[in-house]
Amino acid sequence: MTENKLTPGSNMRWESSRMILPEHRDAWNERRASGRRLPKPLLDEQRLEELAWTLEQIIGTPQEYCFSYWEDGEYKLFSGRCQSVHPTRRLLHLTNEEEILYISFDVLVDIAEK
Repeated sequence: MTENKLTPGSNMRWESSRMILPEHRDAWNERRASGRRLPKPLLDEQRLEELAWTLEQIIGTPQEYCFSYWEDGEYKLFSGRCQSVHPTRRLLHLTNEEEILYISFDVLVDIAEK
């Protein structure tokens, strides 16, 4: 027996209504991603001092470094140079050939040589 729309247990009746609007798909993907968000890192004082010492050594050097930081529940990497530090605003001024980035001290996780 061939399957048709009226066959019991068949899903063919609803096949033509399988459509998802772009707004619904975006909302669905955002909801799925929100479950995978990582908490903001809490670094101890010793680690903060290590990062501060590393920053003192690399400010204004022509060598590029990889900066790891936390943003919106995920860790991100930025490869570039540290141009300056704004202590009152607690910001790092990072640059590379394509972009300029300002990140807060609070979200900085690691600095490594490239």
